[in-house]
Amino acid sequence: MTTDISRLRQQAGKLKKRRGELEDHALRAGAMVRGSLLELMRKCGKPGCKCLRGELHGPNYYLSLPKPGKRSRMIPVPRDRVKTIRSLNARYHDFQHAMTEIRRLNEEIESLLLAVREEQLGLGKGKVELPGLPPA
Repeated sequence: MTTDISRLRQQAGKLKKRRGELEDHALRAGAMVRGSLLELMRKCGKPGCKCLRGELHGPNYYLSLPKPGKRSRMIPVPRDRVKTIRSLNARYHDFQHAMTEIRRLNEEIESLLLAVREEQLGLGKGKVELPGLPPA
């Protein structure tokens, strides 16, 4: 049984190390912008315009910000700011990915800790006798 506990501890240690790396990465993320950067081609609707023949205008860039229970808010992004917004937005998505992975690792670590507890309870059976309690 002690080899099982040792194996479980090693697995938990590896997961904790990975979680620490993700936490460090998230803590150093720096400035970020929420939402999604969209590149859209549009029709203007003017009679005789090339867009009516399929040659759309653009690309135009927008930052789409989600609003719970409502339509997303679309903020126009000037062309000279697209590169900066794209970089800041990528940081946000990296941060969100790290948070998701940290939650998954926490669940795995908890599962291993519960398994260690069960193994250790098994080791303690019959070793402790207390007055008033039935023998294990």
